[in-house]
Amino acid sequence: MFYSYLSPNVELEVEMLSEPSRGPYFNRGELSRNICIVGLYLGLVLGIACLAVGIYTSILPISIGQQGARGEVISLGLNLLITLVNEVYGYVHGVSLRWALQREGRLTFNSNFRLLTSSRSSRPNKWYTNLFMLCCIIGSYSSSSLVFLKDHSSGSDDEPVTRICGAAIISLAICLLGQWAVAWWSLPNTHHAPTWSVDPLDTVAACILEGSLHRIPGRCMQSVHNIAAPTIPVPPRHRQQAAYYAHSEVRKVLWALWATAGLGLLWAITIFVVIRTGFVNGISDKGSWSLLPNSQTPSLNMGWFVDGETLPASIFVWTFFFVSGLQTVITLALHCAELHVNCSNDETAWWLASSEGGLKRDRNILKKMGTSWQSITLFCFKPLIHWLYGLSMTVYFDSGFNMMPVQISYLTVGALCLALFATAIIFKPPKGPQPAAFGHLQTLANLIDEWPTKGGRLYWGHKSEEGSVAHAGTSSEKLGKINFGMLYAGVKSS
Repeated sequence: MFYSYLSPNVELEVEMLSEPSRGPYFNRGELSRNICIVGLYLGLVLGIACLAVGIYTSILPISIGQQGARGEVISLGLNLLITLVNEVYGYVHGVSLRWALQREGRLTFNSNFRLLTSSRSSRPNKWYTNLFMLCCIIGSYSSSSLVFLKDHSSGSDDEPVTRICGAAIISLAICLLGQWAVAWWSLPNTHHAPTWSVDPLDTVAACILEGSLHRIPGRCMQSVHNIAAPTIPVPPRHRQQAAYYAHSEVRKVLWALWATAGLGLLWAITIFVVIRTGFVNGISDKGSWSLLPNSQTPSLNMGWFVDGETLPASIFVWTFFFVSGLQTVITLALHCAELHVNCSNDETAWWLASSEGGLKRDRNILKKMGTSWQSITLFCFKPLIHWLYGLSMTVYFDSGFNMMPVQISYLTVGALCLALFATAIIFKPPKGPQPAAFGHLQTLANLIDEWPTKGGRLYWGHKSEEGSVAHAGTSSEKLGKINFGMLYAGVKSS
């Protein structure tokens, strides 16, 4: 059924366009497409399974013994599973957005701020669909923090009983199925996508073949930072400028990341002050700084009283929305960092062209992800920070909210590390004379004057010279080193 959106005729058409005789070759991203299709199947099964389990546990409440650290590991694993599913849905949604923007003539960078970039023509990528997608992501993580509720009334402070909240599992299922629906809705748009690859060079090649992008000769040493500069001979640079100065959205979201860390610090200080002053009832002023909350952990309680085996619907609803409101900041911060990582990966892909081994054009997507320390780091950050948020806003079955200032402090440290990570990669200037692009499509089109055939490698370097002006470009063969004593302008084009 999924393959109906990727008919053999479309694949044949793209393959014909990809032939070297008709233009630059690009990887159609078949492996990426197949992984996403399998992921959509599994995501649908997971959503339906969660719905069934949620209904069952709502009718027949389940409680388990004290879990301790093992329970938190299960909670962290649940967040990891949600992250995996969200990544698949986000990938499909992102492919749809990229080529919707391309059809509208608005695709400037290979990587975009997916949930805050609205398409004019693609309904799965319009602002209201993006808002729905964002709410589903927030809701899925909020639900995960409410699945396992400790009940001290059925155990001791150190060994409370854990109750499974069926309503939370149902809300998790609804949020996962909501994202699945948007990803499914996006599939017809991907039917018109020439490639599922996220490699910037594949995007550039596809845009050139479709006629929406054209190479401007004479700009072989002009980086994305000089995109508005005149086409004149320029000397090579020993070091390029950082991405921070190339991408306006990168600058905006970096400050949002630091603001998130600042808000976390303010939140922790506020709760500590409230506890110390005793202004609110139901507080605990004890001294444990353990990562996992225990009976000695300082906390601020805003509670309720439940006499039964299930959480009343009214209590769950306002609890869910309260937790989701604060979860919004965390989710947006992680989405901001995603733009930074994608931008860094785009530059890394292009930078390989000047390396000793060159850039292999048919790199396996799993290998690319597995060798990108930025992607791996961000993937680890996502479930970890959501899990830390769950520790900070612990919800007890019998007594309600407990805001834990110690755990909020650990969450703030996590947000600070995320901001430092994003700052490091976005302010790191690429070394060497190869002009930086950071996924800017027109810049890459200007710099690549010769495309390799299928299975070939792409090399960048010194190609020729005419008098005092030289030409740098790309080739399937290794090229010479850049001469820093010459001006480069591209004395020839191909």
